[in-house]
Amino acid sequence: MSPKAKRPVGESCWGHFGNSCTPQELKECPLTEFDDKRAFKVIAGKLACKECNDGILRTTAGHDMHYRTVHEGLQVYSSFASGVDHEESSMGGRANLTVPKGRDPHRASLLKELRALGVTAKELTSEGYAIGELKDAHYTFKEIYASGAYSLEDMCKASVTRQIKTAGIKLKDLVDAGYSLGELRKNGYDCKTLKNAPGLSPTVADLRAANFLLHDLREAGCSLSDLKDLRRPNSQHDPAFTLQDLKKEGYTCKDMRKAGFTLAELRSGYTAADMKVTHYTTKAELARDGFTLAELKLANFTPFELKAAGVSQKELLAIGFSRADIKTQ
Repeated sequence: MSPKAKRPVGESCWGHFGNSCTPQELKECPLTEFDDKRAFKVIAGKLACKECNDGILRTTAGHDMHYRTVHEGLQVYSSFASGVDHEESSMGGRANLTVPKGRDPHRASLLKELRALGVTAKELTSEGYAIGELKDAHYTFKEIYASGAYSLEDMCKASVTRQIKTAGIKLKDLVDAGYSLGELRKNGYDCKTLKNAPGLSPTVADLRAANFLLHDLREAGCSLSDLKDLRRPNSQHDPAFTLQDLKKEGYTCKDMRKAGFTLAELRSGYTAADMKVTHYTTKAELARDGFTLAELKLANFTPFELKAAGVSQKELLAIGFSRADIKTQ
């Protein structure tokens, strides 16, 4: 059967391979002169084994592998041979020590070939393949979960996340199963989606711990007051975001004052003129936080505004306002 031929409904996936043949047999390769004496006959440009007469047409390389595996007893892949000792490979999956030099010994590579041929995760599970092997073979979250063999908790323990966002699972169910917000972020879920997901209600600290950035948090609708109160991990004093971080994000001095920042905190990033437009400023506040009356005058505070804030006429004259300026105000 050609590897590109669609498998009829109900036919076993293993019908593609026959006996102990490997997916390597199904790779297309041009028919070249075959100089071995192994028994075969040519049918429609492919080779048919005369000894086992299994009805399968193979490429030259495929017939060679079939003959060595079935008729000469060479064990190539652990999944199609029994009684072979294995050890863990450095790349993951079980490595068969009897694999001929130059051939990929990793079981995960074999399963990738099976997946490319249309073999489902459910079929592999029924043959005894483990969830980790299916993950290494690049089966998606949806494909593995659809096999019905594993719970969401099993999927989480095995760290199955490939295309998890397209699997259609509720976020609450994923989090309840053990998936962290950080894992979900890495796999395509944005901050706003997680913040507003039914049944989740993560805090700003939770979202920040998942490594969402200031811009993400603002776009998700986190308030400036919450961002102001957010602290760095393992610290009760160091803010997660500095005044400069918030200013760069576009928050104005007025926004900051409404969120509860003091003038002392704002002074490192804003001028007295910036303070003026907040309409929350008094002489006492400005003086207490280090702004001089001369700075207030340079910031274009008018005599009327300064008088309303509690500045005396004597003080106004001292910083350069004329009596006429004061009177006209």
